Amino acid sequence: MGRSGCTRLDQSARLPAQISDVLQQDVPPNVKFEVDDIEDSWTYSHLFNYIHSRMMNSSISKWEEYIRQSYEYIQNLTPGSWLELQDFAQPLSDDDTLKEEHALYQSMKHLVEAAAKTDHAFVDLDALKHMMEAAGFVDLSELRFKWPSNTWPRHAKFKELGASNHENITTGLQGFLMAALIRGLGWKADEVNVLAAQARKDVGDRNIHAYWPM
Repeated sequence: MGRSGCTRLDQSARLPAQISDVLQQDVPPNVKFEVDDIEDSWTYSHLFNYIHSRMMNSSISKWEEYIRQSYEYIQNLTPGSWLELQDFAQPLSDDDTLKEEHALYQSMKHLVEAAAKTDHAFVDLDALKHMMEAAGFVDLSELRFKWPSNTWPRHAKFKELGASNHENITTGLQGFLMAALIRGLGWKADEVNVLAAQARKDVGDRNIHAYWPM
């Protein structure tokens, strides 16, 4: 997270940019939904005091440009103007229980390859801070987390986080892989479905102490 020079966050209006239509019921009066592509040139008629993006790795092709435009649209605001990026790297394990032959490892390896071939390569999380500094952000704060693949951790906090992440990954894995592997690697849908099913088993295996770095 970084700011362009102020201290207080005043979220007086929120403008989520969605890639699909959102059912707009019971929406607060200061929220408006727009369908937009954040990689296009921004033409908003007003500036923002808070820009947040989450899980956009392999969705953005030019991170430097995205961060530069973010800075342009939140600079010179008083008080408080922030950009927050929440993103993930590929899963790993500290005890080598996640091995290269596991379907989970292979599925993420193929996802990285496919993203690169479709001009949406995964960005190194360590590079994001440097990009923000280059764009002009100051007072940067970087927090690192581990999201377990399931309930394998002993600590109650991480066990609960693992249960939530397991549900998220197992229900979304097919969708994460399908378009990327078909478009980037020329796979067939049936092949993706088989890999996703095998990878889901690994995600649920408590003997595999995998986690996603955040």
